[in-house]
Amino acid sequence: MRQWEIGSGDGGYICTNGGIIALIRVLKTILDYLANVENMDINKMKTSELLDNIWKYQKPICEYLGSVSTKIPQDFRRQYGEGGYSACTNALLWEINKIFNYFNPPGLQQWIQSQNVNNPRAYTMISGIETRLMSHITAELKEKFGEDISQWWHKGLPDNIRDSAMKRANEDGEYRYPEKYVELINWKDIIYHNFDLFGDTFTIDAKPTDSKKKRLSWLVKVNELRRIVAHPPRGGVSDSDLEYLSSINDKLTQKLGQGVDQVDQSG
Repeated sequence: MRQWEIGSGDGGYICTNGGIIALIRVLKTILDYLANVENMDINKMKTSELLDNIWKYQKPICEYLGSVSTKIPQDFRRQYGEGGYSACTNALLWEINKIFNYFNPPGLQQWIQSQNVNNPRAYTMISGIETRLMSHITAELKEKFGEDISQWWHKGLPDNIRDSAMKRANEDGEYRYPEKYVELINWKDIIYHNFDLFGDTFTIDAKPTDSKKKRLSWLVKVNELRRIVAHPPRGGVSDSDLEYLSSINDKLTQKLGQGVDQVDQSG
């Protein structure tokens, strides 16, 4: 098996600490399923027979991990803590469910729903929020510093953010709209950099007297949800997360006057 050969090296997952934790949890789930759903007496079963029954459900996971691109194991390896290990375990259990749709341990269907339904909805809302941040901040910087890129782009952005975005834009041959290459979380730093211009507008779920960090903490959470959506092994967006994104969208609508749906239709 390719994963076994790689071990904990680049592209490997099953021999890492996180991989071992997830696979032990998968094994426990399979054993619980055999005992409680298929009513097998696993304690009295012959070892060879037990291993055959375990392998039936483990095989889809082995085939999946042995065939995916290196990006997937890398995403799995970035998961830490209980939330990360749980997400990786569910992602592996989902591979079993794709082959044996009757294999439904507790909580798996809710997790699958978060992947199939909630994540796409969250992606739409986050993309809309990001587009509106970019459009509003860019327009305001141009008004303050001047329309030319030598003005607003150089005076309104911290050097490290400007250089990083410009590098990615140049690699793609984009020379007119480098702002499209600014990462979502970097808009927070641009707001910090021009807080006199944007502080009041982007203070959400906080008071004007609160620290800058608290006033912009909503943007940190939105970025965390973006990372989950962008890297499925990190888990799924919950119903409460969707409600949070909807609330942020509504509050941005009050401040900026344009909703996510309107942005999507114009794009």
